[in-house]
Amino acid sequence: MSDKFTESMKAHIRFIYTSFDRILLRGYLPNLFVEGSIINLLRNLGFSKHTNGVLKTLTDQLNSHIKKAADNLGVEVHWWSSAESAKYRSNIDFVEERYSKELQELSVKSKVICIIKSLENVRTFANKEIKTKSGKVFTKMYPCNKFVSQYYIYIYDQDLGLC
Repeated sequence: MSDKFTESMKAHIRFIYTSFDRILLRGYLPNLFVEGSIINLLRNLGFSKHTNGVLKTLTDQLNSHIKKAADNLGVEVHWWSSAESAKYRSNIDFVEERYSKELQELSVKSKVICIIKSLENVRTFANKEIKTKSGKVFTKMYPCNKFVSQYYIYIYDQDLGLC
């Protein structure tokens, strides 16, 4: 798979990849790693405040959307546990082993195979209430590291194979 992908994308690759186990949808969004851009995104989504409750609402909506999409596609959302981390070198090794029969029997050209959900320690944002000396209260967004659920959607592509 890597050779096929590397060959088709060589005009766009400026460094060497050793493994492709994910597809990035909508590319890399560097502005979403800045507090002000997150606040602007929330405003554009119609939120007037950027509280932890708002962030929780968006998280719940994402979790619900992933569950509904998985149900509609008839695919499993697999919880990635420490047992899988110990047994498999990468998520794609797990997918190749667990879904090998399904991959061989594909009757369609491209298909979602499974969704893996894992808990990972990542850089994210949180909010806290700050009280000024004059007594005014405002919400401050700050970067932090914490454990969050990450979703990895594995598809079989007719040209690239398992991604």
